[in-house]
This record gives sequence, C-alpha cells and structure tokens, in this order.
Amino acid sequence: MVTTSGGKAQRQGSKFEKFFGVYLEGSERYAVQPQLTLDRGKPDGRKAIIDAMVYDRSSSERIICSCKSQTSSGSAEEKMVWELMLLSHFVYTKQCERAYMIVLGNGFSGFKRFIQSPSFRTFMPHLAWGSPWGGVTIAGMDDIVTLINKGKL
Repeated sequence: MVTTSGGKAQRQGSKFEKFFGVYLEGSERYAVQPQLTLDRGKPDGRKAIIDAMVYDRSSSERIICSCKSQTSSGSAEEKMVWELMLLSHFVYTKQCERAYMIVLGNGFSGFKRFIQSPSFRTFMPHLAWGSPWGGVTIAGMDDIVTLINKGKL
C-alpha cells in the first residue's frame, strides 16, 4: 500500500477534529456537531463543510471551529489564510456568531508564529468583505481548552 503525504495529513487532520469533538463530549455548556455541511456556506454560494459547529447552550451562540494540525512539514499553513477568509465570511453572513482557527502541532514553519502575531494583523488588517478581525480568533489547542473549561469559548 502506498501512503501519500496528502492522505497522511488528511487522516491526521481527521484525528484532530475527532479529538476536539471528544473533548467537548459531555460538556454541560457546549454541544458539538462535527463535519457540518452548510449548503450555501462559501462566498460563491457553494456548500462548505466545516470541521465543527459548537453550540453554546447558555447564550444560544453558534461557534464555527476549524482544526488545523501539522506535525511534519506540509501544506496546511498555505491554506490557513483562505480558511481565515472563510471563517470571517461565516461570521459576516451570520452563519455563526464567532469562529476559531485552532492550530495544533510543531510541524508548522515560522508562519504559525507570524499568523498568531500582531504583525499579521498589521499585514492583513481586514478579512472577508473588508470586515475587521472581531469575530475570528486564531488559537492553539491549549488556549481553546482553557476557554472551554472557563465557559468562555
């Protein structure tokens, strides 16, 4: 059997998405629906499949989470800017109240540090439709765990 790096990365990403869902299982505050299809979710009207939709039972807010894992060099980080645009589109079009790009792994290059730094927001001050960063956050899994445990996702 031949294993491609793309296939390996897809399995790795799928494991991370499942891990995220399992972490939320049994939460009194948050419910999670993995691999949700938004029929006309993308800016051009095509369907979008999101990694996870989290429902906050206390506030009735919808939170879209994109899980990006990179444990070896690869192309996940090259897709991160487009993913940020999609996440901001979801917020702008009220498909959710806020969105997170959750990053995990040490296979990212220096781009992971850059995309999480204030310099990146200076480089890219606006997201989809010219909207500000307000509803979109880039965070590591450790930070997400802390937000979930404090009920502040």
